[in-house]
Amino acid sequence: MNTHAEKKQGTQSHSIVDSPAQLYGHDSLSAFADNRPEAVAQRKLQELANNSPQVTQASPLKDMAASYSTRQKASLYRPSPVVQRAVKIDSDTYASHKRGGYGVKELITLVKNNAGTARLVRDWKKKLKAYAKDPAISPRPFTDVNDLITHLTQSGKKTASDKNKEQDIRIQGMNTSYGADELKRGKILSYESQKAYGRFTNQIETMPVFTNTTNDLKGQAPGPRSPANDFTRTNNPFINLHALNKAGDDLQRLDFRAQNNVEIDTHGYDSRNDRTVDASTVGTSFGLGTVQIGPNISSYQKEMASAAAPNPDQLSYLNALEMQRFPHLSPQTAMKRELYNRGKFTKDEGMGFNHDHSSVEFVGAISGTSMTNAQRENMRKQQTLSNYAILTRANNICPTTLLGNALANHKHVPTSKEEMDALTNFVTVVENGSSTTREKDDAKKALRKVLTQVLRGVTQIQDVDSEDEAKYPTSPYNPGNYI
Repeated sequence: MNTHAEKKQGTQSHSIVDSPAQLYGHDSLSAFADNRPEAVAQRKLQELANNSPQVTQASPLKDMAASYSTRQKASLYRPSPVVQRAVKIDSDTYASHKRGGYGVKELITLVKNNAGTARLVRDWKKKLKAYAKDPAISPRPFTDVNDLITHLTQSGKKTASDKNKEQDIRIQGMNTSYGADELKRGKILSYESQKAYGRFTNQIETMPVFTNTTNDLKGQAPGPRSPANDFTRTNNPFINLHALNKAGDDLQRLDFRAQNNVEIDTHGYDSRNDRTVDASTVGTSFGLGTVQIGPNISSYQKEMASAAAPNPDQLSYLNALEMQRFPHLSPQTAMKRELYNRGKFTKDEGMGFNHDHSSVEFVGAISGTSMTNAQRENMRKQQTLSNYAILTRANNICPTTLLGNALANHKHVPTSKEEMDALTNFVTVVENGSSTTREKDDAKKALRKVLTQVLRGVTQIQDVDSEDEAKYPTSPYNPGNYI
């Protein structure tokens, strides 16, 4: 689920052949003229027709049409401009296609002159060219030539440190137009989203269907993955995954099958070789694992490289899984995936790992494994900003689109505009020096209410109450919650 994709970008020159004349040229074709008597007679008749008054009058229009057609084809088939990528070493930039200044040849010479006894990888020149054309990072920065040479002494396979460093550069290039105000709003959404998620899941856990599903999963005997659906109480992905998560260390089976052959693997158990072992006897704690997306197991890299849409059944479980892994991002994760499903967001906006909406798609997003503290902090900041970026985009392009289908019990299904209005009102009220404590508390309740409604609408769990202040009260406004 947390891997990188580097889309290959380049320029292709198209050679279009419309006719033999284009292929060989007029002079070449004249050598094959047909001089048979009937052909000569046909050409004379055609000449008489071409010189008729009607044709003579029409010829300017014909010439204009031909000229326009030529210009149109030239525009259509002209090679598109080369996208300039570059390697930057300190203050010097080496472009992939030299346009004055330095190019890849100069970069190769620089490395040769400074490599000394360093053992460069066999394909280091190819690697340099790839660096200069990297579609995800432009320009690709190195501190100095020795920093670049260090990269060229490593094996072709990227280490975890390499991946984290590259990802950190990408992350810092996202949402660069956002400042303190957007970050503040992102933090408000993160805190209130997590609290709304708690209200949402607490109610789910009181439902008989959840309890029955949890007990069914605990009762599954050790063994290989079932050939049929293990979740027989409901086909709701969120309830099924939440029950699986809550069953925890009482589970005996490691891997499960949901409806329509969606495979769910748990990764929290140390039993990679024998997946039929009794999970309750393994010491490691339970953890939700991979969910297959299309033909690939949890790889955003492969999924984004595919032109096909993800399998909807598999994607529905992935979405539910990610909402549960990241409660503070869950309403906005639900929003972007719902709008992708409805054709409002592009695939990159809905589930891309290199977009300003990116949040759950990062390598190490769950635990930050092998990241430096600075890299982890940059990722957390981006996740916070993504909350506001997703909401802003949705409010700009489809403010009145329902975030979920209509519910059978007619409970309210919200829109992105309602969430944005609630957030804007909350900020306005708490920043107004004359607002009363009651007004601040009410603004906070209104925001948490609509966030709960987003979760309810997208998951289609209709029996959740979005404003039950008696059982699930909203705590009083406290500015310290949003730091």
